[in-house]
Amino acid sequence: MFMKFYRKTIFFSFSIIAVFILIFSWIYPYSMLSIHKSYTYEPDPLVIKEYVQDIKDFKRSSQADLKKSEMTEKFMNILEMFQQHWLLSKKPVIMDEQQMEFLFAEVKESRHSLLQLLITEDFSKEERSFLIPAIEELLTLEESIVQLSLAHTASRATINLRCRNLHINFINCFHAYETFYHAQSK
Repeated sequence: MFMKFYRKTIFFSFSIIAVFILIFSWIYPYSMLSIHKSYTYEPDPLVIKEYVQDIKDFKRSSQADLKKSEMTEKFMNILEMFQQHWLLSKKPVIMDEQQMEFLFAEVKESRHSLLQLLITEDFSKEERSFLIPAIEELLTLEESIVQLSLAHTASRATINLRCRNLHINFINCFHAYETFYHAQSK
């Protein structure tokens, strides 16, 4: 009789703990208790539609300007960063640690490319005035990615807000890059 009660108590205790961990993992997806540290981000379809159109317009307008050079290659590599699947997809996208590391590496590489251009190319004062904000936007992107990847105590609502902010930061960065590109291609 005592053993039966003891088994039921242990089973009940483990069940309560398991339910608590599941609920906690759902509310805090990047927490240490979470089994799969990921969050499914659902982008705003209107924002995506406008952004995809901006990318298409930029590609169309830049096709005539592109001449095969090392600088062109750098510009195309940076443009690829702005065409990542999660930025263009209207469907929900899983944001996990691996995705964050990839994003961080892409942004850092793009920032290094623009810094390299700043050092090696002879840009006019006006062109530099557009290049520097593009580099600053990339730094802002890096900070946003780090904040999101270190959000161990953040709730789903906070992570959703940070994902949206990251998405908007990518769009702002693209527009700064686009402005610089058009300024230097005149």
